[in-house]
Amino acid sequence: MIIQNKIIYLSGIVMTYFLSELLKTSPIIHKNPRNVQKYEHCINVLLQSVHYVKDVYDMCDTLHVVDDSFNNFTCDLVHLLFYCYALVPSNLHSSQLGADYWLVCNAAVIVYSLITQWKFFEFSYSSTSVYTTGQVYFNVALCIILIGVLLKQVYQKRANLHMLLAIVLGYTALYVMIRSVAEVHFHFHHVFVCTIILCFFTKFEYRFDRYIHAILIGILVQGFSFFTVNEIFIFSTYHVSPPSLEYISCLFVISFVIWFILKRLHSTKQKKEEVHIHEYQII
Repeated sequence: MIIQNKIIYLSGIVMTYFLSELLKTSPIIHKNPRNVQKYEHCINVLLQSVHYVKDVYDMCDTLHVVDDSFNNFTCDLVHLLFYCYALVPSNLHSSQLGADYWLVCNAAVIVYSLITQWKFFEFSYSSTSVYTTGQVYFNVALCIILIGVLLKQVYQKRANLHMLLAIVLGYTALYVMIRSVAEVHFHFHHVFVCTIILCFFTKFEYRFDRYIHAILIGILVQGFSFFTVNEIFIFSTYHVSPPSLEYISCLFVISFVIWFILKRLHSTKQKKEEVHIHEYQII
């Protein structure tokens, strides 16, 4: 039943993704002229030295000069489905997410896509961002409201802190690994921000949580559609050579030690629970 509910949910994600792609290809969404210019420049440069035209287009697609190839369209959908599958709570029931949930979700895609066309909202959260005065006031007000709502969710025990902790630990480990070889720059894409906030709205029996979750999922899907799977990565570096044999060996040893410790802790806890159950049965 859990698998069936998740499949139904993912079918709604596919529908929302196609709506977002429909918006992206429509004339109401302005295309980034820089992407088009970069792609044309890539084609013109490579045509001078590569004989086969197909190879030229394949190389420019591989270099991610532009993100609008059909391969990226299908790959982003697959990545999105896996990503959303991991985010869906195990206790999800399809009856909790009716037509109203998907209406709000799809509306969020449309509204967010249109809002980001305005010059005022063309900003990002990164270590190199520069904001106007109006953008600073907007972000401060947004943070105050958001912190208040999230604290309310925690106080009412509606937040999934285990999922939040897993995400934080995962990104922390990734940061430490990257920082060990290069300087790290931050860029908090809206897919990542929505993922963090989602952890606080997983009690679908409450209408408020359900609708906020729908809005966040809609914005998340829009991010995958408009900006590819790279939206989930918040760290960036300048070019770094591939990891050496020694570096990979160290990572393997560290991961083995962590796995061994966690496995031992789990086994110890399980044995204590079995002893407790056995003593209870004797009594």
